[in-house]
Amino acid sequence: MLLVIYHTMARIDEILRLRWEDVNFQKRTVRLWTRKRRDGSWAGDKVPMNEVLHETLQQLWERRNQNERGFLNPKTGTRYLHHPKLMRTICNRAGVR
Repeated sequence: MLLVIYHTMARIDEILRLRWEDVNFQKRTVRLWTRKRRDGSWAGDKVPMNEVLHETLQQLWERRNQNERGFLNPKTGTRYLHHPKLMRTICNRAGVR
């Protein structure tokens, strides 16, 4: 998840909302959805994939156990809804201060 956040420069919530239908391996793009617009409406921004992002998402795709979300909460089987300590937990597991 850290690599995807880093290589897309996306907000955590944008990554947690990522669906596999938003990943285009052939065109090497990722569509990220945000409400950071003046009217608050949802809008998708296409982000190009570099080689690291492409490889990371390809590995996630090959190991997936469902076809909807890129990142699921393993406890609930749904997307993460609340993530106040998510980055702290991820960084601790990865050994990043």
